[in-house]
Amino acid sequence: MEIANNNILNDDINLENKIILAIAIRLKAEEFMKNEINESLAVFTWKNNSGTQEDFLNFIDNKGNQTRELFNGFIQIGNNEKIKILESVNIMTPENIHLNSFMYEPLLDMDIIELKNLYNDVENL
Repeated sequence: MEIANNNILNDDINLENKIILAIAIRLKAEEFMKNEINESLAVFTWKNNSGTQEDFLNFIDNKGNQTRELFNGFIQIGNNEKIKILESVNIMTPENIHLNSFMYEPLLDMDIIELKNLYNDVENL
């Protein structure tokens, strides 16, 4: 997270730094959503099930796309402003980052400032 916080400039064009920001954004968003869900007393619903935050988080631990599933739970308790920021996370950052160049294409086309702004938005949640 230190690199994402301090070492990426607004005119940076390095793919590596875009990948670092994308990973940091996803991690921060997941951390935020897990904390919010864990503190909630709401009954959550998911895939023909319902239960406490503990039940829901146990379900999440066994899913492949954790960010999307956490988001589906968070929208049950979150406010519109926070939901909008987290929707941007799902849209702007790839769920799988690996050596396949196809997955990098959206990041290549994205301006570093957009990623930095989203990182700051998520960090301020």
